[in-house]
Amino acid sequence: MTTPVHEKKFPSDERLKLPRPFIFRRLHSLMGLALVIYLFEHLYVNSQAAFNGGSGFVAAVNKIHSLPYLKLIEILFIATPFFIHGIWGVKYAYTARLNSFRGSGKNPSLPQYKRNRAFSWQRITSWVILVGVIAHVVQMRFLRYPEPLFDGSYLGGSMGAAFLEVVKATFKSPAMVILYTVFVVASSYHAFNGLWTLLISWGLILTRRVQAVMRIVTTLLMWAVMAMGLVAIWGVYWLG
Repeated sequence: MTTPVHEKKFPSDERLKLPRPFIFRRLHSLMGLALVIYLFEHLYVNSQAAFNGGSGFVAAVNKIHSLPYLKLIEILFIATPFFIHGIWGVKYAYTARLNSFRGSGKNPSLPQYKRNRAFSWQRITSWVILVGVIAHVVQMRFLRYPEPLFDGSYLGGSMGAAFLEVVKATFKSPAMVILYTVFVVASSYHAFNGLWTLLISWGLILTRRVQAVMRIVTTLLMWAVMAMGLVAIWGVYWLG
């Protein structure tokens, strides 16, 4: 009996080994990371509207709008991640089976496990964010976006000052304050619970001890970002 000199190869050997759902979930989480970074920046800038008459907010908005290729930056690093993450997020939310609430007994119900509850709230907040993002973009980008005056200037002297007036007018309404409060709380939870699971799914935190430490870190970040968003809303409501 002779031993083959060359190992026989099959067409399937050349195929991509990673399954498509694996790739799509990693892309989904990566786009989510871009949104976590944007959420931090966005709520930090907005929180400045509540201090010193909003001078820090005006300066930050003016600086952002002075960036070259701003439209391209918004499309590539904000709109595209939102779109990709949102499309796959809707798919996951539709197919998810929440098992942390008591039911009729037909489906598993395991509310005693923290990660089951976190999974459920991650899916619930995704719907809140989907509606909130669409409403926020329509309101701030189309309905109330500052337009230049006939001489090319803006109300208040700059784009930042004009946006500050829009923010103040928005948060004069108690209904808008409540809606944006829900939006900020849901977004903060979704972002940083998602960040923790991203660190696991990308193999960055593997042991239980490191996962527990990063759970604390991401929770503290969640509270910090949430506080900035609530300061922006309630600070302007009370002081604006």
